[in-house]
Amino acid sequence: MAKVYLLVVVVFISFNSSSQTKDLPKFDFDNYNFPKAVVVDVADKDKVQLEDDLRSWINSYFNESTLLNSKLSEDSFLISGKSIRFLKIKNLPTDLKYDIKISLRDQKYRFEVRALYYKYYTEYRVISNVDLIKDDVIKRDLLESRSIITAFINNLNSNLYRYITKENNEW
Repeated sequence: MAKVYLLVVVVFISFNSSSQTKDLPKFDFDNYNFPKAVVVDVADKDKVQLEDDLRSWINSYFNESTLLNSKLSEDSFLISGKSIRFLKIKNLPTDLKYDIKISLRDQKYRFEVRALYYKYYTEYRVISNVDLIKDDVIKRDLLESRSIITAFINNLNSNLYRYITKENNEW
């Protein structure tokens, strides 16, 4: 009987703790058709506050080697970044380059993945329709990389959301 009570308490605590965290919309790279976007609601933040938070997040999240370009144009940020030695193509570690666009509105932002690229020796190749790739090894490696790329992009969006919604208690 004590085990039943313990189980009920554990289930109650897990439901209670999971209901306190916001579920963000998730990306799913079951295919590589771009652009892909999610809209995230951010309560009590107007467009100006979101823009300031986004600038600050870019400065804190990226460094010289991972931020390739960042520019603001009419309520949206265009960001080109890379993750070094992130993928494995033909048994070689390679970089993942990504282009994202973050559009701002009052109390929400739109996180859009515009393109993904992998570095093949000295050039970046776009990741798009994998079925058109003639090299079977590269095709297999890109298909196997979908889950890790999905996790990376979802983590990037989650990091941005946590940064925007954090309490400003620093002094």
